[in-house]
Amino acid sequence: MLSRILSSVAAFRPALSSIRPFATASHIQTLSNSAQWNAALIQSRTDHIPLVVDFSAAWYDQCPRVDELLEKAAVDPRIRVLRVDVDKCPQLARELGVSEVPHVRLVFDEKVEDRFTGLPNDEVMLRLLRHAVKFAEMEKKSEKLFVYKDRQVAIRHSQLTLRLRATFGTSHSSSTQRTNSLIEIALPRSSVSGYGEIGLPPKKPGCYLANTTDIAAWLAGLGTYIDSIKDSAKVPEMKIAGYRVPDEIAFLFHAMETCPENVKEYSVAARNGFECALYDLLGKVIKKPVYSLLFPGQETFERPCFYSLGIGPEAETINNIKFALKRTQYIKVKLNRDVTRAEHMFDLLDRMCRAEPGYSGKWAADMNTDGSVEVCWELLNRVFKKYKGRFYMLEQPFPLHVDPKDFPRWKAVKDAYEKEGFLIYADESISNAASILKMKDIVSGVNVKLEKCGGFRGALQCVETAHKLGLKIWVGIMVGTSVLSSMAAMLSPVSEFDDCAGDLLVSDESQPFEDGFVWDLKKGVIRSNLKPGIGVELKKSTRSK
Repeated sequence: MLSRILSSVAAFRPALSSIRPFATASHIQTLSNSAQWNAALIQSRTDHIPLVVDFSAAWYDQCPRVDELLEKAAVDPRIRVLRVDVDKCPQLARELGVSEVPHVRLVFDEKVEDRFTGLPNDEVMLRLLRHAVKFAEMEKKSEKLFVYKDRQVAIRHSQLTLRLRATFGTSHSSSTQRTNSLIEIALPRSSVSGYGEIGLPPKKPGCYLANTTDIAAWLAGLGTYIDSIKDSAKVPEMKIAGYRVPDEIAFLFHAMETCPENVKEYSVAARNGFECALYDLLGKVIKKPVYSLLFPGQETFERPCFYSLGIGPEAETINNIKFALKRTQYIKVKLNRDVTRAEHMFDLLDRMCRAEPGYSGKWAADMNTDGSVEVCWELLNRVFKKYKGRFYMLEQPFPLHVDPKDFPRWKAVKDAYEKEGFLIYADESISNAASILKMKDIVSGVNVKLEKCGGFRGALQCVETAHKLGLKIWVGIMVGTSVLSSMAAMLSPVSEFDDCAGDLLVSDESQPFEDGFVWDLKKGVIRSNLKPGIGVELKKSTRSK
């Protein structure tokens, strides 16, 4: 397949186009020291992404064809292309045994798998790039086939490598690429598949607990467990929203809930993706949207939806704001403890929103556990009060685990914000009903995310607990495809606002699905597309692969 793509430059989707407003001039990352090289190796191994490394020099007139092929290859999210200037990094070149340029090598799992030195022809470059894709696809997909009561079931797992439209930074990480997991549960005889995506930000102890390797391990354990019980398990009849669940789907719910692998801390994220795939599959089988199964009688939904601005270069931020304002009037800004930067960001946002005719949206801010009581007071007085009527809420300004002795100080912050008409929401600190009870006195609302709750049913338990305590609901997601966004949107009927635009952060060529909820671009709200399941389907181009 890659040979067909690379045999003509025009066959690659362009790296720079009008639909990718934040693309930089090149997707090739330039390294300047050994530390960056070592970090690239570690990240490559973590993400299972091969490196194509171009060793060159400023004085060398790079072959235009090589440059062109490398630039085009760099757009492919399965490959990471690096460039090393041997004059600027002589020690690194010596360590790697590079004595002349041009020199290109393929590195996977920290091993050199292919290389060439000297001016290559097309076939040499194509060979190396084909080789890169071969390694990129290794261990990225798995499949479990079994029969339950004469009905064939397939469980598939694949790694989604997502290139972002722009740098997406938070207080604890920054990236231009994310790696998620996709679970497909298929009934081959009826040609129906349900999908669940697991958003996997960089691991953070006590909060973000899984990566694709962990998801694969849980699914492997589940597969072994299924084999041990499929002929003997006694699964009672199951109903959801009054609909009888087909036996094979009910069995999968039972296997997921009783799997011994659930003792692993990363199982919560894995169960989320698996349960969502089951709901999507069930919705398609009985031809009902998932939100109508979660909230019987719910015919549709409409909610304002925020777009998140990551921490990144200002030029990218400006383009990001322009991109966001074409889709919604609701914008959330990622912050750290730099109050001066926050002041500048909201002043910039204010100027750009005022230039939009009829703008009437709201803003929010997210500190991702990086705040402090002192910073919150400063933000309130220096920044947020300036935008009364526009600013809505501050999310997770406290650390992941709040020391009980600090609760009175955080409650004072919450009370002061609410007096000004602003709210304080918890995100990373919330994962289940017990954690909501712990935080109830210092927050106005909670951000419910499927990955943290273990799926739809865990999320609904959190919603029920929050409502009993008089707390508001914000539905959020990680960065992902339209599958992840649409999964979260199924909870919209109980939310005050949605933060389900994670798919807009992902470049178009990284999106394997189509459809999903419908944007009302004038109001900045999302609506159901009324389709069964979560409302998304594989693109035809994805199916052909």
